Amino acid sequence: MENIKPEENIGTSENKIEVSNIATINEKLAKGEGLNESDKHFLLYATSVEGLTYPENFDGDILLYKVTSAKGLTLPKTMSGHLHLSAITSAEGLVLPRSVGGSLHLDSITSPQGLVLPEKVGGSLGLSGLISAEGLIIPENVRAVWLESLVSAKGIIFPERTGGNVDIFSMPSEEAKKLQEKYINIKFYLGR
Repeated sequence: MENIKPEENIGTSENKIEVSNIATINEKLAKGEGLNESDKHFLLYATSVEGLTYPENFDGDILLYKVTSAKGLTLPKTMSGHLHLSAITSAEGLVLPRSVGGSLHLDSITSPQGLVLPEKVGGSLGLSGLISAEGLIIPENVRAVWLESLVSAKGIIFPERTGGNVDIFSMPSEEAKKLQEKYINIKFYLGR
Protein backbone atom coordinates (compact mmCIF):
# COMPACT_ATOMS: atom_id res chain seq x y z
CA MET A 1 0.00 0.00 0.00
CA GLU A 2 2.94 2.41 0.49
CA ASN A 3 3.41 2.63 -3.32
CA ILE A 4 0.06 4.35 -3.89
CA LYS A 5 0.42 7.80 -5.42
CA PRO A 6 -1.63 10.83 -4.29
CA GLU A 7 -3.38 10.94 -7.68
CA GLU A 8 -4.75 7.43 -7.16
CA ASN A 9 -7.99 6.44 -5.45
CA ILE A 10 -8.25 3.34 -3.29
CA GLY A 11 -11.54 1.47 -3.39
CA THR A 12 -12.87 -1.97 -2.77
CA SER A 13 -14.66 -4.23 -5.17
CA GLU A 14 -15.71 -7.80 -4.52
CA ASN A 15 -13.67 -8.00 -1.29
CA LYS A 16 -10.39 -6.95 -2.89
CA ILE A 17 -8.59 -3.63 -2.82
CA GLU A 18 -8.41 -1.81 -6.14
CA VAL A 19 -6.39 1.24 -7.05
CA SER A 20 -7.85 3.59 -9.64
CA ASN A 21 -5.66 5.83 -11.76
CA ILE A 22 -5.62 7.03 -15.34
CA ALA A 23 -3.66 4.00 -16.56
CA THR A 24 -6.03 1.41 -15.07
CA ILE A 25 -9.09 3.34 -16.25
CA ASN A 26 -7.65 3.60 -19.79
CA GLU A 27 -7.07 -0.18 -19.81
CA LYS A 28 -10.70 -0.83 -18.85
CA LEU A 29 -12.02 1.65 -21.42
CA ALA A 30 -9.86 0.15 -24.18
CA LYS A 31 -11.20 -3.33 -23.38
CA GLY A 32 -14.78 -2.07 -23.34
CA GLU A 33 -15.11 -2.87 -19.66
CA GLY A 34 -17.33 -0.84 -17.40
CA LEU A 35 -15.85 1.38 -14.72
CA ASN A 36 -16.33 0.33 -11.11
CA GLU A 37 -17.34 2.65 -8.26
CA SER A 38 -13.70 3.31 -7.34
CA ASP A 39 -12.95 4.45 -10.91
CA LYS A 40 -16.05 6.66 -11.03
CA HIS A 41 -15.22 8.19 -7.65
CA PHE A 42 -11.66 8.88 -8.80
CA LEU A 43 -12.91 10.67 -11.93
CA LEU A 44 -15.52 12.67 -10.00
CA TYR A 45 -12.83 14.26 -7.83
CA ALA A 46 -9.81 14.31 -10.14
CA THR A 47 -8.51 17.79 -10.96
CA SER A 48 -6.37 16.57 -13.87
CA VAL A 49 -7.02 13.70 -16.26
CA GLU A 50 -4.08 14.15 -18.62
CA GLY A 51 -3.74 11.01 -20.73
CA LEU A 52 -7.33 9.82 -20.20
CA THR A 53 -8.63 8.36 -23.47
CA TYR A 54 -12.22 7.33 -24.05
CA PRO A 55 -13.19 4.98 -26.88
CA GLU A 56 -14.59 6.52 -30.08
CA ASN A 57 -18.15 5.56 -29.06
CA PHE A 58 -18.94 5.57 -25.35
CA ASP A 59 -22.11 4.28 -23.71
CA GLY A 60 -22.46 6.13 -20.43
CA ASP A 61 -21.82 9.37 -18.57
CA ILE A 62 -18.55 11.26 -18.29
CA LEU A 63 -18.59 13.24 -15.06
CA LEU A 64 -15.38 15.19 -14.55
CA TYR A 65 -16.66 17.88 -12.18
CA LYS A 66 -13.31 19.15 -10.88
CA VAL A 67 -11.10 18.90 -13.96
CA THR A 68 -9.94 22.45 -14.83
CA SER A 69 -8.13 21.79 -18.13
CA ALA A 70 -8.77 19.61 -21.17
CA LYS A 71 -5.04 19.08 -21.64
CA GLY A 72 -4.40 15.46 -22.55
CA LEU A 73 -8.08 14.45 -22.40
CA THR A 74 -9.43 12.48 -25.36
CA LEU A 75 -13.22 12.38 -25.39
CA PRO A 76 -15.30 10.01 -27.54
CA LYS A 77 -16.75 11.10 -30.89
CA THR A 78 -20.22 10.03 -29.75
CA MET A 79 -21.59 9.21 -26.33
CA SER A 80 -24.98 8.19 -24.97
CA GLY A 81 -24.92 9.91 -21.58
CA HIS A 82 -24.18 13.21 -19.89
CA LEU A 83 -20.88 15.09 -20.22
CA HIS A 84 -20.02 17.32 -17.27
CA LEU A 85 -16.84 19.35 -17.52
CA SER A 86 -18.13 21.99 -15.14
CA ALA A 87 -14.76 23.29 -13.88
CA ILE A 88 -12.95 23.64 -17.23
CA THR A 89 -12.27 27.36 -17.65
CA SER A 90 -11.08 27.47 -21.28
CA ALA A 91 -11.85 25.69 -24.53
CA GLU A 92 -8.12 25.38 -25.19
CA GLY A 93 -7.39 21.78 -26.17
CA LEU A 94 -11.03 20.76 -25.72
CA VAL A 95 -12.39 18.55 -28.49
CA LEU A 96 -15.99 17.74 -27.68
CA PRO A 97 -17.91 14.75 -29.07
CA ARG A 98 -20.00 15.29 -32.21
CA SER A 99 -22.99 13.91 -30.33
CA VAL A 100 -23.83 13.89 -26.60
CA GLY A 101 -26.93 11.88 -25.74
CA GLY A 102 -27.55 13.65 -22.43
CA SER A 103 -26.73 17.08 -21.06
CA LEU A 104 -23.47 18.95 -21.64
CA HIS A 105 -22.16 21.26 -18.91
CA LEU A 106 -19.28 23.66 -19.46
CA ASP A 107 -20.31 26.07 -16.73
CA SER A 108 -16.92 27.67 -15.97
CA ILE A 109 -15.98 28.69 -19.52
CA THR A 110 -16.35 32.48 -19.78
CA SER A 111 -15.37 32.98 -23.42
CA PRO A 112 -16.42 30.98 -26.48
CA GLN A 113 -13.00 31.44 -28.09
CA GLY A 114 -12.08 28.09 -29.65
CA LEU A 115 -15.25 26.39 -28.43
CA VAL A 116 -16.85 24.07 -30.99
CA LEU A 117 -20.04 22.57 -29.59
CA PRO A 118 -21.42 19.15 -30.58
CA GLU A 119 -23.88 18.91 -33.47
CA LYS A 120 -26.36 17.23 -31.12
CA VAL A 121 -26.95 17.58 -27.39
CA GLY A 122 -29.84 15.36 -26.28
CA GLY A 123 -30.29 17.18 -22.98
CA SER A 124 -29.60 20.68 -21.78
CA LEU A 125 -26.54 22.76 -22.68
CA GLY A 126 -25.04 24.48 -19.65
CA LEU A 127 -22.86 27.48 -20.52
CA SER A 128 -23.73 29.41 -17.38
CA GLY A 129 -20.33 31.11 -17.09
CA LEU A 130 -20.22 32.65 -20.58
CA ILE A 131 -20.05 36.43 -20.41
CA SER A 132 -19.65 36.96 -24.16
CA ALA A 133 -20.70 34.75 -27.02
CA GLU A 134 -19.08 36.24 -30.13
CA GLY A 135 -18.91 33.43 -32.71
CA LEU A 136 -20.74 30.84 -30.59
CA ILE A 137 -22.97 28.50 -32.59
CA ILE A 138 -25.67 26.76 -30.57
CA PRO A 139 -26.31 23.20 -31.89
CA GLU A 140 -29.31 22.50 -34.12
CA ASN A 141 -30.40 19.67 -31.84
CA VAL A 142 -30.50 20.81 -28.22
CA ARG A 143 -33.02 21.05 -25.43
CA ALA A 144 -32.71 23.91 -22.95
CA VAL A 145 -29.71 26.27 -23.07
CA TRP A 146 -28.38 27.97 -19.93
CA LEU A 147 -26.64 31.27 -20.62
CA GLU A 148 -27.33 32.91 -17.26
CA SER A 149 -24.22 35.14 -17.22
CA LEU A 150 -24.35 36.27 -20.85
CA VAL A 151 -24.53 40.07 -21.04
CA SER A 152 -24.49 40.49 -24.83
CA ALA A 153 -26.06 38.58 -27.70
CA LYS A 154 -23.54 39.97 -30.16
CA GLY A 155 -22.32 37.28 -32.54
CA ILE A 156 -24.25 34.33 -31.11
CA ILE A 157 -26.04 32.05 -33.57
CA PHE A 158 -29.06 30.02 -32.46
CA PRO A 159 -30.81 27.24 -34.36
CA GLU A 160 -34.30 27.85 -35.69
CA ARG A 161 -35.73 26.32 -32.50
CA THR A 162 -34.70 24.57 -29.30
CA GLY A 163 -36.47 21.89 -27.30
CA GLY A 164 -36.79 24.12 -24.22
CA ASN A 165 -36.07 27.52 -22.77
CA VAL A 166 -32.94 29.57 -23.33
CA ASP A 167 -32.07 31.22 -20.01
CA ILE A 168 -30.49 34.68 -20.43
CA PHE A 169 -30.94 36.22 -16.96
CA SER A 170 -28.08 38.74 -17.10
CA MET A 171 -28.73 40.15 -20.56
CA PRO A 172 -30.01 43.73 -20.75
CA SER A 173 -33.67 43.79 -21.79
CA GLU A 174 -33.05 45.62 -25.09
CA GLU A 175 -30.57 42.92 -26.17
CA ALA A 176 -32.96 40.17 -25.06
CA LYS A 177 -35.79 41.79 -27.03
CA LYS A 178 -33.65 41.75 -30.21
CA LEU A 179 -33.04 38.02 -29.71
CA GLN A 180 -36.74 37.36 -29.22
CA GLU A 181 -37.55 39.23 -32.44
CA LYS A 182 -34.87 37.45 -34.44
CA TYR A 183 -35.55 33.93 -33.13
CA ILE A 184 -39.34 33.83 -32.81
CA ASN A 185 -39.51 30.04 -32.36
CA ILE A 186 -37.27 30.03 -29.28
CA LYS A 187 -38.54 30.66 -25.75
CA PHE A 188 -36.12 33.01 -24.03
CA TYR A 189 -36.41 33.10 -20.25
CA LEU A 190 -35.33 36.47 -18.92
CA GLY A 191 -36.19 36.38 -15.21
CA ARG A 192 -35.32 34.31 -12.22
